[in-house]
Amino acid sequence: VLPLCLAAAAVLAPCGSFLALDWWSSVGTQYVAKGSVPRRASSADIAGKSADTRHLQWLMDLGMDESKAENTIAKFPHLLQYRIADNLEPTMQWLKDRGMSDSQVAKAIARCPQLLGCSLEENLIPKVQMLREWGFADSLLVGMMSR
Repeated sequence: VLPLCLAAAAVLAPCGSFLALDWWSSVGTQYVAKGSVPRRASSADIAGKSADTRHLQWLMDLGMDESKAENTIAKFPHLLQYRIADNLEPTMQWLKDRGMSDSQVAKAIARCPQLLGCSLEENLIPKVQMLREWGFADSLLVGMMSR
């Protein structure tokens, strides 16, 4: 049982290399609209506000104070390249749909903002499905993701 628990922790550890999308290889690339694959924000998306202001406000709306939101962006500046409606909101909603509370989602994102850079279809969903197939309950998975 212990090796299986360790394997699950490695799969779900938000900052673990097994879970993290190779977001660093996409810097400077214009993404196409495809599922929840991250796309860079364009000037049309920003609509008069700087990306950092919009993203900072989005993080604060999740329940982070301004200082924690600024630290989150400092940990993962690529966050500013992702479209809120197309990338960040779907990932946040998926986490909530798994049973995470608003405060658990905010805590998970503050701890490891790279989680928002993971593709739902190509990364998060398959890994959670694999753990379910191994017999892990959703409540246990939520606890592992929110640590």
